[in-house]
Amino acid sequence: MNKKTKTILIISFSLLFVGVCVGVYFLLTIPPKTYPKDPIEQTSLYTTSQEINFYSEDLESKDYPLYGVSSEVMLKEVEAFVSTIAPQLKKISNDEGAYYEWGFKEDSVTYNLTQNALMFSFANGIPWDEADISAYTFKNFMRKFFAQDWEYKLSQNEIMPNGKEIYYANRTIGENKIETNEYRLETDYLIFQGSKIVGGKLLLTHFTDTGITLPLLGAKDLKKYINLDNYPKEIYPNFSSIDANVLNEIDYLSDEFESLINTLNNCSSGSVETVYLYKNFKQESLTPVYKIDLQCEITYKETKYTIPATGYVNAVDPKYISALK
Repeated sequence: MNKKTKTILIISFSLLFVGVCVGVYFLLTIPPKTYPKDPIEQTSLYTTSQEINFYSEDLESKDYPLYGVSSEVMLKEVEAFVSTIAPQLKKISNDEGAYYEWGFKEDSVTYNLTQNALMFSFANGIPWDEADISAYTFKNFMRKFFAQDWEYKLSQNEIMPNGKEIYYANRTIGENKIETNEYRLETDYLIFQGSKIVGGKLLLTHFTDTGITLPLLGAKDLKKYINLDNYPKEIYPNFSSIDANVLNEIDYLSDEFESLINTLNNCSSGSVETVYLYKNFKQESLTPVYKIDLQCEITYKETKYTIPATGYVNAVDPKYISALK
């Protein structure tokens, strides 16, 4: 065997050895996927008989983590927040374990344990020295007043009729966004007047990684399931695109408005995004759902109108969801 051949063999065996070592390292350090032993209860979504014409072909099957919803409350932290920011506030309402309210003149703080959300309004505001409002603003606020190191994604902002500016944000876990069925789909918002925070709403729920992985449906399989009678999905129509004069006679709390919603049909899908939907503190788990941009039709006084809507659809392989067994 000549010297050149020996050199080639040595290099080849060296590369093979390195490859084997790298492979063993990844096998030992990357935890295996753990799918649920028993089906998970889908507590993020109800069901609806309204159908969705689902056209997407690009949706790929992927794995997403299952998150737990902690039962931990933050009453002591809320009380400390009140004492720090507005010690003059007095407790004016108290439904033990459900609802707490503090108030004095124009200032107020409420802690609703059903949503596990804090709302506050301070006339003089909280001084806040940041040149630009960003996701870090929410992170910094929670770190400063509640000792939580949570991550956020800023979604949008708008000027209110009174001139104050409101910023909406969504809590994130890793790269995964959490949404709610609030009007702007936000988990949190802060209201600014100049360089002061004068109000806000903050989600105080802890989410935990269960270590369980959930396989999601691809486009082909989702089309098979999406319009089954018991398939978890919800549709939220957006009526703001209709001229206000069309619906100005309808009381949004009336049976007539309920009847209008029941005319919703012919919903066609647009873009699809995977999110986690949080509704209330009683959820035991947070499962990934597909958020689908929709165009739907409604009928009012025998006239059809096309409106945008948001659909939330179960994304998890049905054999891992108890509602579908």
